[in-house]
Amino acid sequence: MRRSTDRGSVAIAVAIFAVMAIAQGVGTSSAAVVPPAGGFYIQTSGPNAGPGIGDWYSSTPAGAGNGYNYLLITVPCGWPPSTPLYVDLFSPEINAAGAAVSSDEPRGAGNDSTQFELYGPGASVGPGYNLPAPGAGTVQTTYAPQPAPESWLRFATLSPATCGSYVLRSAVLGAGDDDNGWRVRVGTDTDADPNNAPPANSDDFDGLAGTNDEIVVGQVQITYQHSLGGVACLTLFEFVAPSQPSVTFNNFDMDGNTRVRYYAPADVFFDPTGLTGGAVGTLSNNAAWNGGVGLARGGDTIVAPASGWWRIVSCLSSVNQFIQEGQNAVGAYFNEPPTPALSVSKDDGLTVAPAGGNLTYA
Repeated sequence: MRRSTDRGSVAIAVAIFAVMAIAQGVGTSSAAVVPPAGGFYIQTSGPNAGPGIGDWYSSTPAGAGNGYNYLLITVPCGWPPSTPLYVDLFSPEINAAGAAVSSDEPRGAGNDSTQFELYGPGASVGPGYNLPAPGAGTVQTTYAPQPAPESWLRFATLSPATCGSYVLRSAVLGAGDDDNGWRVRVGTDTDADPNNAPPANSDDFDGLAGTNDEIVVGQVQITYQHSLGGVACLTLFEFVAPSQPSVTFNNFDMDGNTRVRYYAPADVFFDPTGLTGGAVGTLSNNAAWNGGVGLARGGDTIVAPASGWWRIVSCLSSVNQFIQEGQNAVGAYFNEPPTPALSVSKDDGLTVAPAGGNLTYA
């Protein structure tokens, strides 16, 4: 670039701020907890529980998923590798007290064991619903049923915390007809007791959203259980990539109640109770996908969808196990992911420029 000037000094600085939508990410000020505290749990059913229970992914009868429940954990490359990350599980075992606790639902004469396995970094889910397979991970723990009160247990430690994608698999073993309700939390800690409150910013090292150090936890193949009385609503954020000719949102076994709504990225009005605004979605019936016949997938198809973060609100009656996966094999999150701000400066490195001189920018 050539520029002539009769001024004795030139100061040029251009700041460009670009907002980049990323396809996965979730964080809180205290810890990445999935699902967030409240009446919803992840609920993994045994393979012999049957798809009518609600966990199509893990069910083997009638040609259902024949797989497992999977969560995706992403460690960003901005996380200090020398700072350990802990994967904690809330109530990973079936409670053997004889009555359902939280969202554990034992069936039959005995209680099943449960198994959790961590894969990565660089892991991914699929193809199909049973990959990665058992035994290929770095950490695998089987939890026997017990009557002890529910609590947080330390499952895995990532040290060094190598950046990349990790997959957490959940399965019910034994007779395989029980339902196991659980949660996961990922972040750093200051002591060895996961039942103590984690420190502030334990999943966001510098406390600033969008700076590439936020821990990401999202669903891939997950079944939920609503354990509160009355109707409760769950919001999931899901990214729709640009230039897609259409997008199809799927849900399973909502038993025809209570409601589903989709909110596009540009929708200014958003109702977390799913009563107004957005587009009304189709509720799935017992042991069926929305808009499908039996175990065959149907779904709500939106033609020429807007690109960006869509919000899916699912409102369920009490004690209802269901799937809200949005797009098949696309991750969904419980908070809108932080959008990083990219600051780019352009400078000639000079304070004085001669008339008729050349200025080089870097």
